[in-house]
Amino acid sequence: MELNLIAKQFPLLGGQSYICGPTGFMRYAKQQLLSLGLPAQAPI
Repeated sequence: MELNLIAKQFPLLGGQSYICGPTGFMRYAKQQLLSLGLPAQAPI
């Protein structure tokens, strides 16, 4: 899944992300979210 293709259609920076799936998928999705500017952990 290429998240950069949908980043402009969804408010990724204004919300929280939850990733579920196989380890390789989650690692790749997390790397993409971080490269899009999402913080590693949401502020409390």
